[in-house]
Amino acid sequence: MRLGGQDERKRREDLSTHAMFLIGTGFSLSTDIWIIIAEIGVMCGWSSPDLVLLTTPESPLPLTLIEGSWVASLLYLILIILLIFLPDSPHYLVQFGNIEEARKSLKWYRNDEKVEKELEEIIKFVKSTATTSFLETLTDFRLKHVRKATILVMMLFIFMQLSGLNNVLFYMEIILVRSKSKLINTSSAVAYILACSITTWIACLRLYNRCGRRILLIWSSIGVTVALTALESHFMMMETKIEWAGSEWLPIISLFAFIIFFVLGLASIPSIVASEVYAVNVKSVATCIANLTAASAAFLSSKCFQLFVDLFGEAYVFYGHAIITFMAVP
Repeated sequence: MRLGGQDERKRREDLSTHAMFLIGTGFSLSTDIWIIIAEIGVMCGWSSPDLVLLTTPESPLPLTLIEGSWVASLLYLILIILLIFLPDSPHYLVQFGNIEEARKSLKWYRNDEKVEKELEEIIKFVKSTATTSFLETLTDFRLKHVRKATILVMMLFIFMQLSGLNNVLFYMEIILVRSKSKLINTSSAVAYILACSITTWIACLRLYNRCGRRILLIWSSIGVTVALTALESHFMMMETKIEWAGSEWLPIISLFAFIIFFVLGLASIPSIVASEVYAVNVKSVATCIANLTAASAAFLSSKCFQLFVDLFGEAYVFYGHAIITFMAVP
């Protein structure tokens, strides 16, 4: 049964949103399910605290740090081997005139034989942008609406990175050890929080069209701000020697809340907005600028974390992240 125009548009919007969500969180809708499963497995295996335990003297198979690094790197061989079987993208093949190969690629990615209409759209798009040079594309950024959209997307990516994501993920076990929380084993807590993030990603797939980008971004920013403030308060009370009944569970609850609310909006809204606010002729360049901005902000945040912790302590560093994240609410 053929879908009506409105239903078809809604279906395409849902697919577009799901695709950008998965791209924003490190997955790809265009890959087949077994490649996604492999990527999740490699990510969880590589970041597992149990892998670090192999380098301890108590390990049944004690490894040096170099040997442990090789073990972690070898896990990616699974993903590399699977990626060999991925066909080139239809846009890339059409660019070089391989229409038949593009048709096969589109059928593979869509898992559908009826791809002629979409293939025609890709051919038209490639032809319309083939004569535009990179310098001509840059001149479009003189337009007021393009500059405004670029600043918006860059700010979203900056807020995403300066919310403390990388610092929380990279130093999570150290944060739990320094918080002196003994409610759960720190290695197990890290594993549970990572599992919680994946579960939240899956649960949030359909929220973006139903709730709207702005509402989810506001709630995500508020939730991350509250979680970071709670974590900051815990370290502040530790510094002032204040003991209370919640000191055991507050750090763990704060980290769970941080990862849940971050995935709710800050993790994916920037990528979704970047896919929607640009015209097709500037989207690739604008997205590249946004990604470079995100990478620079991530590098700056990660590089300065330990320095600021040594200078000011954990409490003030998390307080700084909370203030920056709260600025994303308006």
